[in-house]
Amino acid sequence: MESVANNEGMYIPVCDDALKPMIGMKFNTLVEAVGFYEHYARSVGFGIRKMGNKSVQGITKWQYLACSRQGSKNFIPGHASQSTEVSFKKRRCRSFRCECLAKLNLRYFSDGKSRGYEVYQFVEYHNHLMVADEHRHFMMANRNLDPIHRRFMEDCGRCNIGPTLTFKLLKEIMGGPENVGCDIIDIRNGYRDIMSNIDGSDAQMIFDYMRSQKKSSDAFYYEIEIGSHGKLTRLFWADAISRRNYHMFGDVISFDSTYNTNRYCMIFAPFTGKDNHSRPVTFGAGLLSSEGRESYSWLFGCFVRCMGVAPKLIITDQDWGIKLAVQQ
Repeated sequence: MESVANNEGMYIPVCDDALKPMIGMKFNTLVEAVGFYEHYARSVGFGIRKMGNKSVQGITKWQYLACSRQGSKNFIPGHASQSTEVSFKKRRCRSFRCECLAKLNLRYFSDGKSRGYEVYQFVEYHNHLMVADEHRHFMMANRNLDPIHRRFMEDCGRCNIGPTLTFKLLKEIMGGPENVGCDIIDIRNGYRDIMSNIDGSDAQMIFDYMRSQKKSSDAFYYEIEIGSHGKLTRLFWADAISRRNYHMFGDVISFDSTYNTNRYCMIFAPFTGKDNHSRPVTFGAGLLSSEGRESYSWLFGCFVRCMGVAPKLIITDQDWGIKLAVQQ
């Protein structure tokens, strides 16, 4: 589908009449009306944004939709005059807004027999070209992780297949990147969300292992913290050898954390040191879902409770959360 330009330099998308909204067109629900305009926008190559609504007693009387390129870069919603000085610091970022006037206004109607929403105003011309067919799969409206994508990512994750290879597999299966429905960034973000929640089987495996180690040795120590929805947020453990090493060589310990290097995007934080022969020894280790003062304070508290005495010296990096936790 293409767009044609008129004498005023405006571009009108060309599409089937069945896809195009018409003034007076009626819909049963607001979701149906907005979805119709979204489908039209995706088909011709532009994005939309909701520009607000007017409600009376909980019923949306007016819904305003516009092209995503409406307004200008310095547009600030809620300000009557855009020339007003703004005191906050603005982030430097690229903007595609070009004051496009394309819009669709929906009005609520109720005539006794039926009620719903009708197209009250429709401006179809744009002051910019539509997105080309070969680039439309990059549009935000055409990028969506549906349940099929998430199930495929979960299956790949169980086989230790990362997001980059997962996206390559999706491209081959779907016949090209334009048919995938998302891009590599969406896959990586989806992996982050999926891997932050541990499956019941994996969490149970950790619990069973910790319990079995505790039963086999009273000197084994562990603490676990579970967050919402059964998510493992914090874990600390130390075996008998680690605890003995600490009491023998624990005057000075080294502490540092990795950055999301495991499949669940959890931070591995080991406590290490050196023995009398300058060989590395381990005093304990932890897994954290986030880097912050609260997480590190919890971990250090577990370490002190386990060992019974705090170390005399800790060697670590300049992470602010670690410094605050060490002081605490």
